[in-house]
Amino acid sequence: GQSAEVLLDGNLVGQVGALHPEVQKTLDLDQPTFLFELTLDALLTARIPRYQPMSKFPSVRRDLAIVVDENVSYARILEVIKSSGLELIRECQIFDLYKGKTLASGRKSLALGLILQDLSRTLSEQEVEQTIALVLKKLEVETGASLRE
Repeated sequence: GQSAEVLLDGNLVGQVGALHPEVQKTLDLDQPTFLFELTLDALLTARIPRYQPMSKFPSVRRDLAIVVDENVSYARILEVIKSSGLELIRECQIFDLYKGKTLASGRKSLALGLILQDLSRTLSEQEVEQTIALVLKKLEVETGASLRE
């Protein structure tokens, strides 16, 4: 009655579930017992999440609206930001896509939310502004992005 499939990229790589209560009684087990089966070959090739300590210092969110060619994907934008080497950037999310008359033909506007944080201290406004300026410069160079006005 209590079971689940373990999926990796949509493929079945295992199952987990509770042992039936009658079997549990037959085996004289006092506690609920759970069983699992995993295909290790499939799991060995998967990316394993790494532990990251949580900061006791506040995060800072900055929203940016950038204009890029329609063929520039969000995945490409994210790749450029991640490859920038800016360790203060913890997260990047897209929260709006706009295509309309106020933009040139073949262009789109993406609104991004950037979360910045340091593990050892509170960020200064100057550090935040410098990081955002570096992100914008990297996006401009690698994707032709510009800040939306």
